Amino acid sequence: MTSRNFLSIGLSALVIGGPLVAGAAGTAMLAHAATLSADHDARKAARDAAEAREQLNKNKPERAVRYAESAVANDPHNAEYRALLGQTYLMSGRFQSAQQALTDALALDPGNGTVALHLALSQIANGDWAGARQALDTHSNIIPAGDRGLAMALAGDPVGAVEVLLPVARQPGATPKIRQNLALALALSGRWQEAKSLAALDVPPDQLDRRMADWAAFSRLTNAYDQVASLLGVRAVQDPGQPERLALAETMQPVAAVSQ
Repeated sequence: MTSRNFLSIGLSALVIGGPLVAGAAGTAMLAHAATLSADHDARKAARDAAEAREQLNKNKPERAVRYAESAVANDPHNAEYRALLGQTYLMSGRFQSAQQALTDALALDPGNGTVALHLALSQIANGDWAGARQALDTHSNIIPAGDRGLAMALAGDPVGAVEVLLPVARQPGATPKIRQNLALALALSGRWQEAKSLAALDVPPDQLDRRMADWAAFSRLTNAYDQVASLLGVRAVQDPGQPERLALAETMQPVAAVSQ
C-alpha cells in the first residue's frame, strides 16, 4: 500500500468514525503512520526491483515488467526503478511504454547517459526520429560516442553517425564494438566496401559474408521498430502503453481532499 493511499484511507476513516484528532499529538500520529507505510513501500519496491533484474537475467522480460511496475508503484520517485522499468519494457518489445517510463526516469535523473540512450532508442522504435536526434544531441556529453553514433544512424542520420564514430574508432584502445558500430553506420550510409573492410578486422573470414548479409537485411527493414527490435534481439508487440497510474506526473498529484 502506498503512503498516499494510506493517508487517504486513514483520514476518511477518521472523518467517518468521529472527530479528527486535534493538536500536535494527532499530527505526530499521522506522520508516524505515514513514515511506517513509506518504509514498508520502499522495502517492497527494493525486493520487486531485485526480482525484476533477476527475471531479466533469466531472459523473462514479461515477468520482469510486472515486478518493475510494482517497484515503481511503491517508490514512484526512484529514478533507478523507473529506468529499470523502461529497460524491461524495451526487452519486452513494448516501445511506447518504454518511452514513457524512460522519459520519467530521465526527468528524475537528467545525468544518466544510459537512460538517455535507451530513451532515444525507444523514440526511434516509435518513429520519432526527430525527437531521438534531439535527445542524442542534448545528451551528447553523457552518452558514449560509440553508442550515440550507432543510435544516430538508426535515427536516420548515418552520415552524421560516421562523423561521430570515425575519430573514436581511430583512437588507441578502440574496442571491437566501436569498430563494428562504425562499420554498420558505413553500411547504412551506402559505403558497403568500407564497411566490409572494417568489419573484417574483428569478424572471422568464414563469418564475414554472413555478417554483411545480416546487415543488408537489417538495412532493408522498413519499420523503425523492427530495426530496434533486431538490434536488441527482441520482438516488437502490440503495446497498450504504460499504466497511467505509474506516470510521474500522476504520482506527483496532491492527495484529493476528503469529502465531509
